[in-house]
Amino acid sequence: ETAASNGIKPVITSSEYGTKGNSTVLRDLKVMLCNNVHTDIKLKVENEEMQAHKCILASRSPVFSAMFDQNMIESQTGVINIPDFEANTTKLFLEFLYTDTVENFNYESAKKLFVIADKYQVPSLVEKCAEFLESTLSLENVTDIISVADMISHNSLKKAAINFIAMNSIFIFNSDEWRYFIQENVRLAGEIISNITSNFKLVPITTKPISED
Repeated sequence: ETAASNGIKPVITSSEYGTKGNSTVLRDLKVMLCNNVHTDIKLKVENEEMQAHKCILASRSPVFSAMFDQNMIESQTGVINIPDFEANTTKLFLEFLYTDTVENFNYESAKKLFVIADKYQVPSLVEKCAEFLESTLSLENVTDIISVADMISHNSLKKAAINFIAMNSIFIFNSDEWRYFIQENVRLAGEIISNITSNFKLVPITTKPISED
């Protein structure tokens, strides 16, 4: 099969694999992933199958390691079903497991990788995503970011988002995004307001009734 099978663009071609001057561990691992070299496990995502190596997955994720060590169904069948994530997110996740980097890292991919990295217990990717998301905090996305931080219990990103809301409370609490957010996330909204009123005494907080236009 060709590199297109896994949908990940190789850094170097298979003909350059292992050649003097081009070879590094991470580059060669990516070529092995892209070209399905000696793969022994498949990840089934949506309507796609991606091939990988048990030893790499196990070394990078204790969740994958447990699947193989405990002779679970994934180890017996040679197929890991990934029902909760999109194919593109899984490809980027695999790329990180093999190379410790992600090409074309952006806000949307960071949010999705944040969740999959947490599920499969890859802390280096969790922190990479958290740092990126914190750097992108804005009036428009802060409720989105705090929701995903709360979902996976990432306290430092959650705290950063609360601080951002506190510093911009006049604008955020009067926004359409906030009114929608508190309707859909009553518990979290209450936690945010309680935290701000307890720890940011000097921050002016004004709220606008949800019923108003």
